Parts: sequence; C-alpha cells; structure tokens
Amino acid sequence: MVADVFELPAPSVNSIVGHLFELGQDPLGFLTRCRDYGDIVPLQLGLTSSCLITNPEYIEEVLKNRNDFIKSRGLRALKSLLGEGLLSAEGESWFWQRRLAQPVFHQKRINGYSQTMVEYTNRMVQTWHDGETHDIHEDMMRLIPIFYEAA
Repeated sequence: MVADVFELPAPSVNSIVGHLFELGQDPLGFLTRCRDYGDIVPLQLGLTSSCLITNPEYIEEVLKNRNDFIKSRGLRALKSLLGEGLLSAEGESWFWQRRLAQPVFHQKRINGYSQTMVEYTNRMVQTWHDGETHDIHEDMMRLIPIFYEAA
C-alpha cells in the first residue's frame, strides 16, 4: 500500500508550473487522461500539491464528509474575499451550511431544474435561424442567470 498519496501514479511534470500548462492548454482532455492513472491522481499545480479524485464513490465521500478534509492554504486565503461559505468553510461551519443547502439538491428539485433548463434552452434555440453562426459559450452564459431566476 502507498504510504503517501503523492507517490501514486501521475502524469509527468516537465516544468516549474507542474501540470498547470497542460491543464490550461486542454482542461477536459487533460482531466480525462488523468483518469488512466487511477482513482486518486496527484497533481502539481504550480507550487501547490493537490489530488484529483476520479472515483465517484470517493468524490461522494469527500463531498458528504468534508469535515475530514482540510482546505488548501490558497482556498483558506480566499476566505477573506469570499466569506465563510460552503466553498471556504471547514468543520462545523461547513457542516451547518451544507445541511442548509441540501434540500436544493434533492432529486425532485433537480428534476424540476432540468425541466426548466430544457424549456429555456428550447426557447433560445427557436430564435436561431438556418445559416447563423453562434458562440455557444456566449449563449450558455446568457442562459445561466435565467436558470437562477427560475429556480
């Protein structure tokens, strides 16, 4: 058994920025390739060591039992900017906030969100005409605030 998570198989690192360059060049491709290294993949993001968790059961464990996990120094530093929210909170504060937010993620609520998203997306697509070119990123960014308002 590996004693240190950072001894697990990982993509090779070629520079001082670690995996940041490859991640920045092709984020989806890089993260997809990382799955080939296993359930937990150590990464070097600049001077920060981190881990990518690819196993859904492990991800669930981290998200449900976050009391057992310590935030990075960078994330803790962001607390002064972001406040004490789910992203930056730890311990009992995180657990309390998670319990408050949990009903929003109930399966019935999520199903309702998906129906709303499909409805608004269909409305947008119906305004499109043959031969037009669209920046899909820009179109999706316009939809996001509408989804929040509808929720």
